[in-house]
Amino acid sequence: MISAHDVRRSAFAAAVTAAHLCSCAREDLTKTARDLFAACSARTTDVQAALDVGDSQRAQALGDEAKSLLARSRAAFEGSGIKTSDVPQDLATYGDILTRMGDVDLAANVYRRAAERAPQSPTLWLNLGRALRATGPKYWEEALVAMRSCIRLTNDPALVAAAHEDAGDLLLLMNHASLAEQDFREALSFVPNAPRAKIGLAASLIHRGRVREGMTEIEALGPLSPESTGIAMEYVSRAVQDFFDAQLYVPDTAADHLALAKALVLAGRRGECALAVERAAALDPDNTIAWNLLGSVSREAGDIVRARTAFTKSLELDPDQSRTREALDALNAAAP
Repeated sequence: MISAHDVRRSAFAAAVTAAHLCSCAREDLTKTARDLFAACSARTTDVQAALDVGDSQRAQALGDEAKSLLARSRAAFEGSGIKTSDVPQDLATYGDILTRMGDVDLAANVYRRAAERAPQSPTLWLNLGRALRATGPKYWEEALVAMRSCIRLTNDPALVAAAHEDAGDLLLLMNHASLAEQDFREALSFVPNAPRAKIGLAASLIHRGRVREGMTEIEALGPLSPESTGIAMEYVSRAVQDFFDAQLYVPDTAADHLALAKALVLAGRRGECALAVERAAALDPDNTIAWNLLGSVSREAGDIVRARTAFTKSLELDPDQSRTREALDALNAAAP
């Protein structure tokens, strides 16, 4: 006869076995999730490589595969019970997945839990700050605190610079341009000539009316990469709008008016820069850059007479300008 004690012991053993199997299943799912995310990251790198060589078809196929791997990784993590996990590394990876999928509010909650469990991890604090920034203005103060925590916890120059850049960007959004300038300058002290920090510094200066200084910072970078061009357009566009909203004015010098015209061009507002560049040319009639820019924006606006006059004046000052001559020849050839 089986005693009550034997029954209880058997039930306990079964429960232990079930718990062990459940734990093993969770571990297996977690490992699968990690592997899938690693594969997703590799495919994302392959996408960029394909784009770099102009293979858009392969890039599209790899991108679709990366999206599928990302979704499967998320499903595996959630199946493993990640929402109740206390493992910071797994929480961080899950947060990265949510961020890539656009669920930044969920990502912020996950990064917050991870940072609470690993408060000495600067990367977790930076990721939390970025997610909070993307969640909306309600969380921007907390985002700044998280970014400052990252800065306090690390001596890695690249990571410190990135945190200062993110803080500067957020301060610009919060309309604190002078504070943003300090963060961007701090970033540059760790990584000199970092494009994003330089562009952010320029935007903080333009925001406060110091347009010439701001454009000088951008021009010091030389030709911009496609990525940096996108960043510059975003930052300068916001700064120029802030400049006009505040009803600011540049000093009445050729250099300052030309800088404003260049800022408008970079901000995607070429049609609005004619007055500034006309004033620059009037104040400095020997400036070929001003005449060439006036010719370009006039041509785009359909004012062929003014464009032809500007290009002609530039060539009179410096005949050795092949592109300007080509532009003038094209206008003359198209004339009725």
